[in-house]
Amino acid sequence: MSTNVSIIDGVIEKTLDSMEQCKNQIFEIAEQSRREMQDLLYEIETIKRDVLQVIKTSDRLDKQMRIARLKLSEVSKNFRIYKEEDIRKAYENASNIQLERSILQEKENQLREKRDELQFRLRSVQDTVQRAESILTQISVVINYFSYDIKQMADLLEDAQQHQQMGLQIIQAQEEERKRLARELV
Repeated sequence: MSTNVSIIDGVIEKTLDSMEQCKNQIFEIAEQSRREMQDLLYEIETIKRDVLQVIKTSDRLDKQMRIARLKLSEVSKNFRIYKEEDIRKAYENASNIQLERSILQEKENQLREKRDELQFRLRSVQDTVQRAESILTQISVVINYFSYDIKQMADLLEDAQQHQQMGLQIIQAQEEERKRLARELV
């Protein structure tokens, strides 16, 4: 019976080792996800700052555009007073500001799209971290229960072996007593 107990002990030990390895792997997944989450948060904050900077620049360009349109309007109304060079510069200035403003709007749209994509990924990574932590907790509970139950079972098996051993010793003592009595009767 002790051979069976040692086999069971070996199986149990391998099972606990396997569970601990799984627990460690899940912990690594959770840690990697936490690092990714921090990277995403940093990247989102960087994009938010970039968007604010683009908005400030756009506001500045809007003011410049209003001034350029006024100048363009004035030049158009009074093109006889202004030289052809002044009229061309007014149109070019307004056109350049409009082009720069369009480029900034596109950049702002791209930054916002990237921010939205990163926020979606962040939610996914946060979910992964939460699930990993939940699984870690569950595995820890299972390992603790399993270890405790196995310890109790091992104690019970050991007690049973001791009782069996005592039973065998009692039977052996009874047999020896019978033999002794049989010899005395003869």
